[in-house]
Parts: sequence; structure tokens; C-alpha cells
Amino acid sequence: MKTEDWLTLSVIYRTKSLSSAAKELFISQPALTIRLQNIEKEVGCQIAIRSNKGLLFTPEGEYLSMQSQKIMDLINETLHHVQGTSDEDIGIIKIVAPSTIAKYFLPALLLQYKKLSPETTFRLEVVNSSEVERAITACKAYCGFVHGDYCENLPRLPLSTMRAYAVCKQPLSLEELKEMPIILHNTSKYTQDNVQLWWDETFHTPMDVRMNVKNLDICLSMVDSGFGAAIVFGDYYMDGHTLHALPLNHPDGTPFTRQLWFAYMEEMEASHCMNSFLKFMKEHSHSPDTGVIRG
Repeated sequence: MKTEDWLTLSVIYRTKSLSSAAKELFISQPALTIRLQNIEKEVGCQIAIRSNKGLLFTPEGEYLSMQSQKIMDLINETLHHVQGTSDEDIGIIKIVAPSTIAKYFLPALLLQYKKLSPETTFRLEVVNSSEVERAITACKAYCGFVHGDYCENLPRLPLSTMRAYAVCKQPLSLEELKEMPIILHNTSKYTQDNVQLWWDETFHTPMDVRMNVKNLDICLSMVDSGFGAAIVFGDYYMDGHTLHALPLNHPDGTPFTRQLWFAYMEEMEASHCMNSFLKFMKEHSHSPDTGVIRG
């Protein structure tokens, strides 16, 4: 049954009169009679008996009509929220992000927004940075977070410029790093290429890679155990680890950095819920170069 059918039953049941219901629905009484007959054909039973004394609802008609009032109340309540008639932005925001961002960056950020919009729900999927743009353009997510030059074909906001550090169990110099065993972790190809380029232009010797592990947490545990050094971006790794960090620069003296971006689907600007979240993210855009945003 269509929404107008439930509305028709609701009005007829409340007015108990086809003529009064027709006026309220802005249609003629004959047209309303035909509509009611069509509803009866669809449900397979008689809803009301017409007589000179008015309408007498059958037991089935009584039940359907009472349900129609509940259904219309639910429809109106739902539209009330979706159309933004309440002060709160209610909806589900689908996000994609790499595991490092999801673990170290998003909890504080999303918690901060949740305080502003308690009714908003987040649905997060962890993907590689190279997959974020594909997920958004395929409408699997409304927005995403990436490290490096990804999502160039989408609207995006710069959130933070993260400094590169060489981390080790003991203090080290640049010359000592050159001779250290290196532990790599499964980061994006963009980051891998840039780390390799930085190494080549800085040392002009091959990197002595001893391990290539699945994620940053395993990498830092290996560094903490004394297996070698690693190159990471940002300072969030310091939580839970007693590591020494050496800030890295390019040969010309400029800091070796990586950009953190927020990308989103342009069409979602028409959504009340997403527009509110976009406004929040724009307020966090162009943050100072302090290593990583902390809420």
C-alpha cells in the first residue's frame, strides 16, 4: 500500500464520513469512494460498510484503520527528523580510513563531534589510503581520511602536516641511522615511495631493511625490542612506547612531512547531517604543524 492509502484510511477512520474525509483530502467524494474500493481490492477484504447512517467498519477495516494512524504517526515523525525540523542532526555518517588514522586519530575527533551532535551515528570501515577515493566514488562511504596525495579528484580538506621521525630504542644521530637495520610497516605506496626517495637523496646508499611487518603497532614493538629503527610520521606513537625520536629533514633543511587529508562526496553537502559534519571538519582544517591533531 502507498502512503496516500494509509493516509486515506487514517482520515476516513477519524472522520467516520466519506464527505468529510474527501474535503480534508482535497478530492471529490466519488474519487474517494473509488480509492477506498481499490484499497479493499488490494487487501482482499471489505473495510467499511456504507449506509444511510454513515460508515460501519468491519473488524478487518477497524484493525487496518487503527494501524494506519500508527503508520502515519511514524512517517511524520521520521520526516520531522530527516528534514531537519529538530535542532539535532540525526543520521548515519559512513567513513572510510586507514587503520592508523582509525586507531590514533579518529576516536578523539569523532567523540568531540558526538558531544555536539549526540544523535549522529558513525559507521567506520578500515581500508588502505589508496582505496579511500574508490570507496567514496562508489557510494560505499560519504567521506574518508587519508595520508598523502590521495583523493585528488574529490573535495578535500588539509587537517595536519605530520613531521617524519626516525625512532629507535636508544638515541641516534642521522649518521647512525644510515647504518641501522630498518623496520618497515605496511603503509601506503605513496608513503613508501616518499620514504625511499628521502633515504636515497639523504644517504645515497641502500636501506638495510631487516623486517617488513603488517602494521605500525608491530613495527613499534619491534623497535622497542631493539631490532632496529623505523621511520614514522606524527608523534602519536609515543603513547605506550619509550622510544627516542629524531626529526628528519630533507637535504635542503626543510622538514620531511606527510599531509593528513579529509575527503568527502560533494553531493553530500545537501544532507543536513553531513553538512553539519563538514562544517565541523572545516573548523579543524589547516591545523598547526604539531605532529598530529589531538581532538
